[in-house]
Amino acid sequence: MNKLKTLMALPMAQFMAIGLLLFVASEYWLADKPVLLVTADQQQQALSRWRWQQGASPTTMEMSGIINGLIEQELLYQQAEANGLATMPVVVERLAQLSRYVEAGSVSSPAAALDDQQLRQRDPLIRRYLIQSMAESYRRAVEVATPSDSDIEAYYQQHYPTWLRPPRVAVSHAYFGGLSASSKSQAEQLVQRLMADETMTVEQAIEQGRAFYNGHQLPLKSESQLAALFGAEAAQQILLLPTGQWSAAVASSYGWHVFYPTSRQIAAAKLQAQVAFQIRSQLDQAAREQGYRETVAELLAQYEVVVEPIDSGEVLAYVAD
Repeated sequence: MNKLKTLMALPMAQFMAIGLLLFVASEYWLADKPVLLVTADQQQQALSRWRWQQGASPTTMEMSGIINGLIEQELLYQQAEANGLATMPVVVERLAQLSRYVEAGSVSSPAAALDDQQLRQRDPLIRRYLIQSMAESYRRAVEVATPSDSDIEAYYQQHYPTWLRPPRVAVSHAYFGGLSASSKSQAEQLVQRLMADETMTVEQAIEQGRAFYNGHQLPLKSESQLAALFGAEAAQQILLLPTGQWSAAVASSYGWHVFYPTSRQIAAAKLQAQVAFQIRSQLDQAAREQGYRETVAELLAQYEVVVEPIDSGEVLAYVAD
């Protein structure tokens, strides 16, 4: 006993004893945590979807976002199973539909051997519905305080550019189809006639040209709306024209035009009272999203999250930030 006391008095022995205790404790605590596994197959499927949608492979940061998304989805799926969402009618009906496919021989033999829980986990429709339902349930459970008048005022000021309405112009135009030299010449001839005859009405000028698919007398439109009709360059020229004055010949995506702005509306901001309901909705949504993120973080802390590397058979432990 005296020799043991003497040994334990040594610094190295004390260090080794503490290390052993920490190792045993960590193994015990980890063993109590359920495993949340993101498989290599799940990552490959997510990568395929990304490449198909983006036309390129993800960057390192984007790949990290993909994996974090898969971790969140797996967490929500397991929580949905634990909270009994698998008994919802839409899930039960989908399982019945899959069973009919199995009986009809429309499903491969490996899939036919799966039980209901395995089918729920592998069927993309059921899995997506359970994940979305669980996420929505957590968001609804967040307690959100009613925004005060000062909250609404602060949000309105912080996002003031959002409430700005761009300048808009109502415009009429005579149209000469195609971008040929002949069409341009016809448009220029109309401009000369308009300069020589100030009594010519807008309707008479329009009749000098051809039919335009979207009409010849357009209501108030912003620059982006005009650009969608005539192209960006033509839209810019229309906005610069004085009201009640004919333009020179202007080329668009479809041909040549002579434009005549009839009225305009200057840029202005919507009043706070006009957007108060929208602000309340956005504040409510932001608060619920924050509460949802906190719930996910708390739940993840209860799991040992494991991500399988795609390029090897080893398993890497995920360490949350």
